[in-house]
Amino acid sequence: MTIRSVHPHELPLLQEIERAAGRLFAGIGMRAVADDEPLSLDRLERYRKAGLAWVAVDAADTPVGYLVAEPVDDALHVEQVTVHPGQARRGVGRALVDHLERHAAAEGVPALTLTTFAEVPWNAPYWSRVGFVPLPAAAWGPGLREVRRQEAAHGLDAWPRVAMRKAVTAGATPSGTAPSGATPSGDGRLAEAVRLREAGEPERARRLLLSLAAEFPGDARIAYQTAWAHDVLGLEAEAVPFYERAVALPGLPEEDRRGALLGLGSTYRVLGRYADAVRTLRAGVEEFPDDGGLRAFLAMALHNTGEHHEATALLLRLLAATSDDPGVRAYRRAIEFYAGDLDATV
Repeated sequence: MTIRSVHPHELPLLQEIERAAGRLFAGIGMRAVADDEPLSLDRLERYRKAGLAWVAVDAADTPVGYLVAEPVDDALHVEQVTVHPGQARRGVGRALVDHLERHAAAEGVPALTLTTFAEVPWNAPYWSRVGFVPLPAAAWGPGLREVRRQEAAHGLDAWPRVAMRKAVTAGATPSGTAPSGATPSGDGRLAEAVRLREAGEPERARRLLLSLAAEFPGDARIAYQTAWAHDVLGLEAEAVPFYERAVALPGLPEEDRRGALLGLGSTYRVLGRYADAVRTLRAGVEEFPDDGGLRAFLAMALHNTGEHHEATALLLRLLAATSDDPGVRAYRRAIEFYAGDLDATV
């Protein structure tokens, strides 16, 4: 795979790649996105002339994917990165973004940003795995706010959207990887951060973990511990992007994944993001149906969204299954029965 600048005569081909990739959205019920027209030739030409348009080409030098970017606030913003479906799952999109990151590093630009669909598997969940983290609206600069305003006006907010950011690392190693020979577990810094938190020094732990998270954005364990370090300091909003990264990335041990799902769901709830809390905690209960903590926090979030019947039923089943109280144990079958139909009468 080779990444190079776009040639002028290739701009219509980029539109065809975009149309082909767009058809994937029809299969998940997003017909308006599938039918949306690609960027115009004039706009693509502006990116090309600015030196911010690249293609990934095959052995025959035929473009199979492309990326265009523009300066937004203090970052290079990925306006569009698209891979032809016939070349999907081959690392083409990631290679294009890695190329952009190297360009940003050479230009002294500190970060990349993008906006994408939060719940489409090959959108936000994918970019989380390669080092992008959700950026809360409070942290958006005026340029990014304008990008989101235009997207909303275009109708894209019919589905959940998210802005994401990735710090440009020195030397711009490929996304989600560490420099050769360096691993967080090998040098003991992750273990030291956990020790500091457990020893009652959460602020020192947080500073160390922030450094590790920037250096190793693709490590789910670091993301989880960084979220936890913010959480214990009462920095819930700052914890959220790291919890989200930990949940999205592979490689998190099962017990930590339980904790990350509960931590993210409960933090969403504390911040008043009740629908996000229910969605996250429900996913956690589906993945770990015997986890009482996840079920209890899901019940609280359901209460906040007005789903009182389901919340009460969930708590009654949890009570019947876990209580050692003799009175509860004596009526366990009845409690479980009525939990299934709280309005049952004779």
